[in-house]
Amino acid sequence: MFRALGFTLLVLSIALLPACETAQKQMGDLGMTTPQLTKDLAKNLGITETQATGGVGALLEQASGKLSATDLDSMKKSVPGVDQYMKASQSMLGGMKLSDVGGVQGAFQKLGLQPEMVAQFKPYVLDYVGKYSPGVKTALAAVL
Repeated sequence: MFRALGFTLLVLSIALLPACETAQKQMGDLGMTTPQLTKDLAKNLGITETQATGGVGALLEQASGKLSATDLDSMKKSVPGVDQYMKASQSMLGGMKLSDVGGVQGAFQKLGLQPEMVAQFKPYVLDYVGKYSPGVKTALAAVL
């Protein structure tokens, strides 16, 4: 049983390697270095930086449809990397529409994350946004 599980994990890891490389290249192409938020999520949740980037982008993408135009503009201007996270996420997810929590959970599954991890991402994203714009953090918290 453990051999089968180990083999499955090995195959999954090998399958995800090209996606990791692709996401890192896409981030680089977008002028994005690996932000501390990505590193913290990867380290603390035991996921890859690619998964962290995609998850953050998915949450921001979903929230962008619910924020007022003023709040969205303020977030994009004051919080470093927001546009890059959203672009990387859309690229990784093939333009998947993320209008609600179900869409974000589906995006997480596509990234190889458990849907329940959405709740684990939220405090990290809110803290990150709050460092740069407490007002936007409040607006973001209301729509996440």
